[in-house]
Order: sequence, then C-alpha cells, then structure tokens
Amino acid sequence: MMKKIISFFVCSLFLLPSLFSQNKTLVVKVDERTELLGVVCYLADYNEYKRSIMFKDFRDNIEEYFKPYLNDTVFSYAKHLKQERGIGYDAPMSYAINLIIEDSLRFNTNIQYSIWEHDNRWTKETAEHFLLLLNDFYFKTNFRDFYNKNFDFYSKLEEGFKPLINEVNLSWFDSFYSQKSNNNFSVIISPISGPNNYGPKLTYKNSDEYVYSIMGSWIFDSTMTINKKTSIYIIQTLIHEFNHSYCNPMVEKHWDLIEKNSEKIYKLVEVDMSNQAYPSPVYMMNETFVRAAAIKYLADNSKVDLETLFKQEEDRSFFCIRDVYQAFDTYSKERSKYPDFNSFMPEFANQFNKINPRKLKKAIKKYYSDFTIKTSIKDGQDNVSPQTKEIIIKFNREMNTGCNGRISWGRISDVSYLPKVISANWNNETKKEWIVKIELEPNKEYSLSFPYRFFYDSKGKQGNRNKTFYLDFKPGK
Repeated sequence: MMKKIISFFVCSLFLLPSLFSQNKTLVVKVDERTELLGVVCYLADYNEYKRSIMFKDFRDNIEEYFKPYLNDTVFSYAKHLKQERGIGYDAPMSYAINLIIEDSLRFNTNIQYSIWEHDNRWTKETAEHFLLLLNDFYFKTNFRDFYNKNFDFYSKLEEGFKPLINEVNLSWFDSFYSQKSNNNFSVIISPISGPNNYGPKLTYKNSDEYVYSIMGSWIFDSTMTINKKTSIYIIQTLIHEFNHSYCNPMVEKHWDLIEKNSEKIYKLVEVDMSNQAYPSPVYMMNETFVRAAAIKYLADNSKVDLETLFKQEEDRSFFCIRDVYQAFDTYSKERSKYPDFNSFMPEFANQFNKINPRKLKKAIKKYYSDFTIKTSIKDGQDNVSPQTKEIIIKFNREMNTGCNGRISWGRISDVSYLPKVISANWNNETKKEWIVKIELEPNKEYSLSFPYRFFYDSKGKQGNRNKTFYLDFKPGK
C-alpha cells in the first residue's frame, strides 16, 4: 500500500547507464478489474479516486456513460463500506486483483488466501455481498462495452510506459530477500487512481506469486507520455510498491516481536501518519520497511545521497528510517549468518526495540519549529460579520514568507464548508501574519484548518506535522 504521496523521495540520483540483465519480465497493462473497481469508487465519491487532474475527457466519459446508473445499489454499499469498514485507497484495488472475469465476476479460487483472510477491512460477508452488487452492475451497464470503447486510450497509456520496463532490476528483490520465488511482476495502470499507487500481491496454491504495482495517472503528462524528468520518480515508485509485496508479509509474520515498541513510536507521529493514510502501527511499520528497502535498492543499484534520502523520509515523520535502514544494511553484509530475511527478523527486532521512544520524542520536538498559530476569527465563533473580507493567521515568530501556507479541510471533511478564497499573502513587514482574502455567505457554516506542516519559520524549520489548527465559524444573517 501506499498511499497518498506521489513520490516518496526526491533526490540527486544518477542511474547506472547500463540496463540490468535479468530473466524476469515486467508486464504493463490497464486491467478491466481495476477499472471496474476504480469507476465504482469514483462514482461513490471516494475522495482518493476523485483527485486526478489528468485526462478530463476520460473522466467525462465515465460520468456520461454511467449517468443512468448513479442510483445503483453498488454505490450506496460502497459508501457504507468506506464509512463502516475503512474500505478505501488500496483496499478496492487489492479486491479487484482477487477477481477473475469469465462468464461472471468471481473470486479467484486458485489463490492461497481470500481477500478477507489477509485484509481485516473485509469480512467474508461484506466481500461476497459486494461481489453480488458488482456483478449486477457489471452486466446491467455492459461494463465491457465501456472498457472496449476506451481501448485506444488504454493502449496509449500502456505504450507510453513500456520504455521504462528494462530500467528496474527485478532480480534484486529475490536476491535481497532470499526468496527464490516464482514471482511475476506486473504494472497495472489505473488512470482513475490519480496521484495514488498501490502494491498488492497474489500467492497461488502452486506457490506462484503475482506482484503488482498499481500506478495512478500522475505518471503521465497531458499527452499520455512520460518525460525524462518524471521517469526517475516512476522507477522509484515501482521499487517502492514492489517492496510492499515482500515487506508487508514479513511485518505481519513477526509482528509480535516489534508490536510493543511500534505502538509507542506510532503515538508520537499518529496525526501525520493518519494524514498519510497509515492509520495504525502496522501500516507505519509496513511503510517504514518499504521505504528503507527502497533506499537499500537504490544504494545497491545506483549512486545516491543517503543523507538526503533519510532527511526526506524524516520530513514525513518516518523518524526510525535510519535505524531500520542500518539494520537492513547489516543483514545485507552478514548473509552467511542470515541466509534469508526471515532468519534476520529476530535480530532486527532486537535492534529495533532498542529505539527509546522517550529520546525519540525529544528528537522529534527539536526537529520541528515550535511556532504557534492564532487567527483573527476565533474557533467556534458565531455571528461573524458576513462582510468579513479576510482571515489573518498570526504566528508568534517570524516566518519564511517565501513559502506560502495552505488551507485544508476542517473538522468537517467536505470542500463545501471551505470559504471562497480570493488570495493568500504574507505581511512582509511583520513576517508574522498570513492574510487570506475571502468571501463569506450569510448564515453558512465554515470548517477549515491550517496544518502546521505547510508553514516554515524564518530559519527554515517546518511546523510540527502532527499539529493542525482548526477553525470553525458561522457568519450571521
């Protein structure tokens, strides 16, 4: 899984000039199954599936084709699944690859585990009921016809990606983890997934494994091609997503060894992890493993600035990244002692559990700026004048006025509760005020927020990513 951040690091990276020699191949395609689930999530108003700013014509095609079916039961149930079971982001895509499409949609019975056996967001009941509704929707709408009508569009996306295939060293994964697997690597392009990417895996009963990197539309420009400036980030994302298929099962298998310290560390960064769609200690550790492994891949295959990579992960609250990477490097150098990663996990746990959460808390506090925020309109204020034309965000110290802040959703996560923003500029005299010009409507509730992470003080230190200033107010009539 991945969530919500388009590229997980940006660095000065020079790929080795030669292509890697490898026996494994990388399949690239747009998949009817993920398109089906993507369309359902899009029309069920899953925010993460409505964030794509690319391919407006394709989005228009979706809305036009399925307009007669917007009241279908599949959408109300999809909304229920999101609200009650936390189905979102990677969950629908992982569900999709567990399906086969023949005379109907069916669960693949040749895989070792059903979707509800390895993802507790699903139950057997909810997964099977959703399948019934998907089948009805699939045939009622003649979804195959929609898919075929967009064949040329899908083909252009596939062809645009193929030049990158040989730039990923697929053999590194089996070598590093010592899993001499029957892995089959696939890239599924999901134009409806926007800025998101996911890394699920299927293990078949004959031990064959299919490792997927499901990539959103962010990888393309408006001409459906990939330019050289973005290709390195796409390769990095592929590496990241493929590592999920190795790391997630490892964390799950040995969770009891690292659970206690993981929970303590998670509490220190819970807000920021949740903002990045990592809602539990398990998700945090999956992601930490993957990010450390991705850095290790880059270090083994290219010239990198490790300090830059570590700093970029710490900027996203992965403050254990150096310790985890160091453990991975130890494993890599002592393969005679640890023949595979599973055999190393007890030693990893030994090293990881030496991280002192109290010391880490102090380090995190020093990492961020300790500025505070106040606003000219008070949180919870009623009868605000509808003629109010600005909100002044006041800081207790000089700020970096070259870096504009950001307004986000408030306690009510709905864009309709945000005021109309005309402009946002710093007071360059005091450097302590960010002035947001607005237009208000009488007797309307507003709910917005100012996440600290989008502001930097004059010394360049970022605001605490785990703090957000909330502002709810209502103008009078």
